[in-house]
Amino acid sequence: MSFRASIRPRPLSGTTNICAEPRIKGKSPVGVTGLLVVKRADILLEFQRCDIQSTSQRIEIAQVLFEKAQHLSAEQIIDCLRQKGSRVSKATVYNTLNLFGQRGLVKEIIVDPERRYYDSNTDRHHHFYNVDTGQLTDIPCDSIEVSHIPECPDGAALESIDVLVKIRNRGADKSG
Repeated sequence: MSFRASIRPRPLSGTTNICAEPRIKGKSPVGVTGLLVVKRADILLEFQRCDIQSTSQRIEIAQVLFEKAQHLSAEQIIDCLRQKGSRVSKATVYNTLNLFGQRGLVKEIIVDPERRYYDSNTDRHHHFYNVDTGQLTDIPCDSIEVSHIPECPDGAALESIDVLVKIRNRGADKSG
């Protein structure tokens, strides 16, 4: 049995670069209240829901991640924290991102062995990854159909299917 995935040939009018959009009430995948998850009280509720012990460093990291729907690398989060005058260590950022991922507060996206992003949108969806710019763009889950999935090896069960569609800018040189 072969594996096939296809992108439906319909316009992705609902797909935008969420990196540039502020989180909007009712569209935020995170937050028990459905409100922006930037207020300390909302972050504390999310920590409680995900059984995460609250620390000032974790709150600072969460404020960066959840100020809008976005895909950020650990380095981008560290840079943002530094710009805000934070002294959170690099190790704390990485450990916190791992914890947030394990508890379902963020979705980890591995685009290659050297590059990981943390997505504040934990709803089911897929991604375009522009190899020229490093930009991730959401693809609605219903825009991709997956069929003919091979049987899992003995002792394994399918957990999820995450599609990463790698793209490059038109006319970009592949050799570079």
